[in-house]
Amino acid sequence: MPESLAAAVAPLALVTGGAGFIGRELVRQLLAAGWRVRVLDNFATGSRVALAAVVANAAAEGNAGASASAGTSAGMSAGTSGLEPFELLEGDVRDAACAARACAGADTVFHLACLGLRHSLHSPLENHEVNATGSLVLACAARAAGVRRFVHVSSSEVYGSATRVPMTEDHPCAPSTVYGAGKLAGEALVRALHASAGLPAVIVRPFNAYGPGAHHEGDCGEVIPKFMLRALAGRPLVVFGDGTQTRDFTFVADTARALVAAATAEDSAVLGQTIHLGCGREVAIGELARRIQALVGATSGGIEHDAARPGDVRRLCADAGRARALLGWQPSVGLDEGLARLLAWYRGQPQSAEQLLAAERTRNWVVEAPARAGGPVPATAPPIPLARPLVDDREADAVRRVIRSGWLTQGPEVERFEREFAQAVGAEHAVAVSSGTAALHLALLTAGVGPGDEVITASHSFIATANAVRYCGAVPVFVDIEPDTFNLAPALVAAAVTPRTRAILAVHQMGLPCDLAALVPLARRHGLALIEDAACAIGSEILLEGRWRRIGAPHGDIACFSLHPRKVLTTGDGGMVTTARGDWAARLRRLRQHGMDVPAHERHGAGRIVFERYVEPGFNYRLTDVQAAIGRVQLERLPGIVAARRALAARYEAGLAAIDGLIAPREPAWARSNWQSYCVRLAPHLAQREVMAHLLERGIATRRGVMCAHREAAYTQAPASWRCAGCHGGAAATGAAVAAAVAAVTRADACERTGQSCHHLRVSEAAQDQSIWIPLSPQMGAADQERVIEALRAVVGEMSGRAERAEGTAGAAGAGRPEVIEAADAAEGATS
Repeated sequence: MPESLAAAVAPLALVTGGAGFIGRELVRQLLAAGWRVRVLDNFATGSRVALAAVVANAAAEGNAGASASAGTSAGMSAGTSGLEPFELLEGDVRDAACAARACAGADTVFHLACLGLRHSLHSPLENHEVNATGSLVLACAARAAGVRRFVHVSSSEVYGSATRVPMTEDHPCAPSTVYGAGKLAGEALVRALHASAGLPAVIVRPFNAYGPGAHHEGDCGEVIPKFMLRALAGRPLVVFGDGTQTRDFTFVADTARALVAAATAEDSAVLGQTIHLGCGREVAIGELARRIQALVGATSGGIEHDAARPGDVRRLCADAGRARALLGWQPSVGLDEGLARLLAWYRGQPQSAEQLLAAERTRNWVVEAPARAGGPVPATAPPIPLARPLVDDREADAVRRVIRSGWLTQGPEVERFEREFAQAVGAEHAVAVSSGTAALHLALLTAGVGPGDEVITASHSFIATANAVRYCGAVPVFVDIEPDTFNLAPALVAAAVTPRTRAILAVHQMGLPCDLAALVPLARRHGLALIEDAACAIGSEILLEGRWRRIGAPHGDIACFSLHPRKVLTTGDGGMVTTARGDWAARLRRLRQHGMDVPAHERHGAGRIVFERYVEPGFNYRLTDVQAAIGRVQLERLPGIVAARRALAARYEAGLAAIDGLIAPREPAWARSNWQSYCVRLAPHLAQREVMAHLLERGIATRRGVMCAHREAAYTQAPASWRCAGCHGGAAATGAAVAAAVAAVTRADACERTGQSCHHLRVSEAAQDQSIWIPLSPQMGAADQERVIEALRAVVGEMSGRAERAEGTAGAAGAGRPEVIEAADAAEGATS
């Protein structure tokens, strides 16, 4: 490290994609050299477990404190002192705000985050957005933060096939894949910022890196680990094409060492330069397969040839002379030694080659067929579902592990899941239950809600919200929502408080946090329990007291989550309750298992005879260990899932902006949604059912806007079971007015109900009738999303034109943006 970096406080390096293969080795070397390291990763491809191991090992070797810091996934909302050896930020490089936070205070940025070659074949638009646009977003953030060095890590894929070898940095670039083109575009953008805005950038082009920890499966799978694992398992080594294509393989430790050298070299030597990182030796893929089989001593399997891969590069071989001259770098590990090290590493792993291969998830070089914009799609185009849970072999492996353990019902796996869930949301206590509905029921009981009490909540929510209040013998008091957020209007909540009010049940609708900054002090002022229905809100954040905080701490008294497959995180079904109160957590645990005073797994694991007691009537609301095992894997995926959903939502907002007749949802400045659902509002002239039917014809699933409980038969046929805020004046009144307001509660005509409608819940009803959910899942590719946008454009355009022709007034006022009921109208419920 040069003297300029040898300061009293070690320099801070930001490593994007630091949980990936090269990124982890770079993190290891930086920590060993005394740097402070911040990793930005969404874990779409990187490994959280492997990164944690790297940091823990660094701590054990002398970097005090790094292990403790790595053990807590603080997320983008957490602040640090800036002096910790390691910090993990979870987010996406396409998110400008996230990139700005990541670059803040950094001395050097190492930009490795990308989506790989295979990914570009089945999701080319998303691949380009990450590799090109994401690079520009990060580079702009780095320049604004005043970083000293921006090391942009590109790829040899920018060249396509070599026309001459060895390849110098001025070799013509003719990429043959979207991945290569996207990496070249990212380079060009960074280079342009260097030339026009003074970004202190150096571009490095690693050739094929390999070594311990290399990706062997999924979109990131590389040829060397695939060959070695298959050879160890006695399976055939699959060579695409004739095997004469060549690569230049570089050991990962050498690649990372060169990146550090690029960061610490003098400005005059490297700024604005493009530098190769390679060994300068060509190795044919067929020859590589034979060498690996010989090294492993494989006596079975052989070599099989498959069809050539689309866009496959025929020849690569680097001239690394510039790296030697400018960085003083040359590779120190030859291919034979590197392969031997990798083999020793695999043989030392707890999982066998067969087990690792069983976890493979691969599309095997399948190119996605393009969708046709507008109009009904071809019959061969698969339908686009409204949502899909993101589960695969990792969850299946976790379930198999639990099944083999012999403990299937609530036990040690649930306890671990609770601990990890609490850590993820910043809660003191987390209690797992059988469903989100069970979570709400137990939360209300624990908060003291009972027969005759009132609970202020939203009708505009899944019916479980209101039902849970009725399970307690209490009365749900419905107040209207804000038209922009679809969440409770705090002013109406305040007006609805009466002497009978025991709790406020606030819904974070569709993952968007409600206005806790207004509701928390309101609840405290009146001595009410504030329960957060956070069924959809895992991973969402809210700005409170100047800091971003995750939903679920909780910020009221209790938060309740659903783990249904439609939610962001799933266990198949299930729920979670979080609280800061230990006595409440203890009671929640008793109530979920029949009122029993000791958990079954503690009783069975005790070294003495233990007789349980049943201290109060309880319920069978337990979660199984099978479900908890799924949930633990899902928690590892959560940052990547949320980042993907946010990126999809941003793309929807941009794509839908120009469609007259639609209003896309928006976040308040103080909230960050996880975008559990994406709900668009329709202009009055667009019939909700007709829009949904036309989209279904085009293979696009939708769902009506969030239901209103007061319009369902369970409530219309039991008019005394609920009230609205218009039934009384609330706690704002005093003296005789209070008595009159309470008496008015019993009047059947007090809230102006007509059939399935309530005058005081007009915004809620309009939200149900004039909005639809459109598809959003983390697996959605850009092509599917564009198909949804184009279908909406076509359907809305056709229906709007028909409405204009029927009225005979093209472009009439009613055919533009949808009308919404303003908050002033909604406030009528407080004064009626």
